[in-house]
Amino acid sequence: MSKNSLNVRDIISSPEFAFGRHDYDREDCDPAIMVGGTDKDHIVSESYDDEERVAYAAKTGKILPRWHDVNYGAYDETRGTARFVIERAEMEGGSTGGGMSGHDDYPDALHVTARRLFQNGDYNPEGELIKFTYDTNCYINSIDHVTVHGQMKLIFTK
Repeated sequence: MSKNSLNVRDIISSPEFAFGRHDYDREDCDPAIMVGGTDKDHIVSESYDDEERVAYAAKTGKILPRWHDVNYGAYDETRGTARFVIERAEMEGGSTGGGMSGHDDYPDALHVTARRLFQNGDYNPEGELIKFTYDTNCYINSIDHVTVHGQMKLIFTK
């Protein structure tokens, strides 16, 4: 499939959707699961700030270590067989001359946001949100294989 073959309202699925992680950089403002990859876990080392360490020591008499590992992995086997509807699909994210060496180019990629449907295929406004880039190896949350099952009808109600 080409990058332009996914569109808003497409009903999609992929076994790759099972693998994902919470977006720890924006967890408070963006509940979407970043899908893609092959790992069930996504371990990040984080530090406790001094206030947390002092409060914990005062409460328990024990000192927290400066660093600890947090698993932001969001593996869900059922997500790999579920159907989603694309709510947003836009080319974005490219840059020139970035990266560690100052010479890395990142092309635009199709960034997709999709919502999990009810099992019967009906739209679920509270369904799980996923995000991914499509058909590119320049981003860690890239999905290579997506099956399109049709399109949802767009209906306006009052």
